[in-house]
Amino acid sequence: MPAGSARYPEAVPGGSGVGRLVVGVAVPVLVVVISLVFVAVIDVRIRLAGFGAGGVHA
Repeated sequence: MPAGSARYPEAVPGGSGVGRLVVGVAVPVLVVVISLVFVAVIDVRIRLAGFGAGGVHA
């Protein structure tokens, strides 16, 4: 995880509205993107290994 990933809007003292908005939007977007990439990588590895989709755990 990047060092800046722990920055949430509440943790920005006296931050400008724009800065708080950017952090508030960027953190959830990064989490979603990382999750999708992780799931895609696992799915590709399972398919390449020759296993069926029934063995995938959420």
